[in-house]
Amino acid sequence: MLWIGWGVAVVAAGVAFWLWRQLVAERAHAGELLYAKIEAEDALEALRGEQTAQADANAALLAAAGRIEAPLAAVRLHLDGVGTQLADYRGRVRQFDAAVQYCLQPVEMIFGADKATLDELVHHVEGARRKLFEARTALVQCALHVDTDALERGLDALQVLSGHAATLATTTASAAGPADAADAGARAPHAAPAAL
Repeated sequence: MLWIGWGVAVVAAGVAFWLWRQLVAERAHAGELLYAKIEAEDALEALRGEQTAQADANAALLAAAGRIEAPLAAVRLHLDGVGTQLADYRGRVRQFDAAVQYCLQPVEMIFGADKATLDELVHHVEGARRKLFEARTALVQCALHVDTDALERGLDALQVLSGHAATLATTTASAAGPADAADAGARAPHAAPAAL
């Protein structure tokens, strides 16, 4: 009977050892799962932070787009107006040149002219002078010639655009992180040129 007791004790010790090994293995596996859970939570938190930063950057882009649209439309409208004024100015310069050429035509008629030709020449010169002065007056009164700050208003609108672009670059750089801040700063537009 004693040997049965020893046999049961040995089997019980073997089972206890096996259960102890299983417990150690389960604790090790539980530790691995805990570390994996912590890493997954950290990754999830990092993704949430990136999503928040991206949402902030998107909001900044939308806000900047809203602020940039009005000055950009003003610049576009102003440049269209300057283009129209330039076309008008060129037309008036051509009219002035034509009036000058018309004034120079009678010079060829002076040599060998009789009284009737000279009267015609005087009449021609008076008409040519009138056309010349009218063309010069129209040229001097042209909107592009009179408007001294024709480009100033467009440059002011460009200054506003430049300020918004710099704000956008700063906001994007801060949302992107310190590694990308130098790149965004390098890509930031320069200030608009001073008024002419």
